[in-house]
Amino acid sequence: MMEFIFDTLHIATIELNQLTQKETENVFGSRTEQLRKKGLVDVVFFNAAGRDYTTDPTAEQLNAIAYIKENQQEIINSLYNYTKNVLYPEHMQFIDVDEISFPIIQGPHELYKTLGIRTIYVFPQNKEGIAYVMADFEFTGDFEHGVHIAFHKSRILGWDAAPNDEKINEDLAR
Repeated sequence: MMEFIFDTLHIATIELNQLTQKETENVFGSRTEQLRKKGLVDVVFFNAAGRDYTTDPTAEQLNAIAYIKENQQEIINSLYNYTKNVLYPEHMQFIDVDEISFPIIQGPHELYKTLGIRTIYVFPQNKEGIAYVMADFEFTGDFEHGVHIAFHKSRILGWDAAPNDEKINEDLAR
């Protein structure tokens, strides 16, 4: 069983060496980079109501973290495809295109140039015994706010400006 050490805000930190792409150059000058260089990511579990943080994750939430740990490269591949095909085009509608905001990424191994994972939010909703998650990323396309990307396993559901379960509930309704 996984064990977590929670801080006073009920946030834990887990090691995800591949997903953080820790062996790459610095892009973001923040706490994200400090953690990323160590292969670490903050994780938050939402309680059954889905609004407050909990230090008592469900089996489905633990399964989600286990899935992420075991399938980091598959998730990176999905994030790369989503960034190239959805995230960049949608953000380019609002922001002038330049190589700083939307650096060319030649493959999943260069995802770090545009996305820097900060926090993984694990929701109580689940499918197939695995909880849904939304990851908070620093994003070159929106340095001020970043981007939150919802997914189940390695399937991307969509992005939003803040962590919420809207995309998750839409997926569950299908």
